[in-house]
Amino acid sequence: MSVVTEKEPETGDLTPTFDWMAPRYESQTDAVSWGRYDGWLRDLMTIAEGFSPRRVVDLGCGTGRLLEKLYRRHPDWELVGVDAAAHMLDEITVPVNRVHARLQEWAPRHPREFDVALMSFVLRDQADPGAAIRAVHQALKPGGHLVVLETHTPKGWAGRGFEAYFYQWLPRWGDWSLTKDWPYRPEEAPYRWLARSHRRWHRGDQMPAWLKEAGFRNVQTRRPATDVVMVWTAEA
Repeated sequence: MSVVTEKEPETGDLTPTFDWMAPRYESQTDAVSWGRYDGWLRDLMTIAEGFSPRRVVDLGCGTGRLLEKLYRRHPDWELVGVDAAAHMLDEITVPVNRVHARLQEWAPRHPREFDVALMSFVLRDQADPGAAIRAVHQALKPGGHLVVLETHTPKGWAGRGFEAYFYQWLPRWGDWSLTKDWPYRPEEAPYRWLARSHRRWHRGDQMPAWLKEAGFRNVQTRRPATDVVMVWTAEA
């Protein structure tokens, strides 16, 4: 098992937070997504399968839930999981390649290696999402595909309820129950930063511009604007 030095999370550095969250990440993600998380991952898997890849990287793979689903159905694919939090990688139970690294440090070392890159709830927490997308582009083969899943404030009446959940109820639920044993600064508690990061992200309206600036084409949205998550795909 990897050794991680326990330290107070610094503003903008979520690695210690995810290391602390690792043992509870799966159960709490199911809870806060109201049981929809697996369905979203199955959608990503279906999209990836449509590109008939051989080499797939999951960037910000966390505990490897998506990698496990891919491995069970496609054991012949070469699967790589990259994450900056070592304890998250320790939770992966299937025999895939695990890489402990930050995305923008890893990508330039693997130019044009992958057919598909997957990113699930990763971009929202990047200090510079556009730079992260440009880094991912380097790791994809020409004609390779990027698939991004992110939170999304729904358009229409549902948006008000979603914002109330994210900005009011979820941080309180986290403080009262989910992360009541959080040992560091209260303002840096996991569901408080999640609320802040989603407030900045909102609908990811800059995604098409970021993708095109990075050199991607055929940018598509794969879910309705009234949904609580959005999936974008683009071709390198």
